[in-house]
Amino acid sequence: MIATNWAMRQLAGPDPLALADPQTVTPAAREVLASGWMTEPSGANVLVELRAGYHGPDFRPGDLTGYEAAVNGRGVADDDITVEGDERERALLVRAVSYAVQALAEARELPDRDRLTAVVSLSMSGDDVPVPTAKVTFYVQRDDERPYLRDVEEYAFESLLVFDYTAAIA
Repeated sequence: MIATNWAMRQLAGPDPLALADPQTVTPAAREVLASGWMTEPSGANVLVELRAGYHGPDFRPGDLTGYEAAVNGRGVADDDITVEGDERERALLVRAVSYAVQALAEARELPDRDRLTAVVSLSMSGDDVPVPTAKVTFYVQRDDERPYLRDVEEYAFESLLVFDYTAAIA
């Protein structure tokens, strides 16, 4: 499954996963990926390194999805991206997609991997001079919980790409 909103289609074109380039993933993000995934006793699937640094609310019954998204969600580092404007936005998008694809590929041992989902969002910061910012998060689609996202087309202020494990390893 791959879903994009209009804004993401304008940025990424018809095949957003084709943007993935492992060379663009930062060393810090590679460390996160090297630590791998784990399934907590609650059933939540989290990246080990991100769980170790997570200081938010604990899991609440009935909201594994929200907990996973909170633990696994992070902004994408962009301090080393020196280009500006559309080129900066594109470089950040490529980095975010690349990290998300690699993270899902690393999830091959997770029991819920086929429902593991990545969300890549790109939006403009609220600074006086706005710059593109990106975030990536992961969660498992669960039938017994409310969806993490509604219809991606309803998100008008950011570019959204949502895809699952099956799409990432295809």
